[in-house]
Amino acid sequence: EVVFAIQGAYRPKGMQRKSWGKILSSDPNAIEVCNELTKLSGLLQSVNDIVRKVETMGSTITLTDQLKAVREAIIELEQDDYLKVKSLPAPK
Repeated sequence: EVVFAIQGAYRPKGMQRKSWGKILSSDPNAIEVCNELTKLSGLLQSVNDIVRKVETMGSTITLTDQLKAVREAIIELEQDDYLKVKSLPAPK
């Protein structure tokens, strides 16, 4: 959809810049479309940066979750051991 929306506002590969400039200067909407394309490019870069940060956070969160699970397992084992020792008969 984006390609069709900006059709004519981008320089096809191999077209001379002067020829492309003449085409753009004859189209009153070309500057507006180019500005929108620039904004879109910036937004896509922002989304890309956010995705990279989220991926990094996801791996950190996963590691944190694993460490919490290990910590909880250790606490559970210690409590079980304490309960087992506590349930033993008193020494005579």
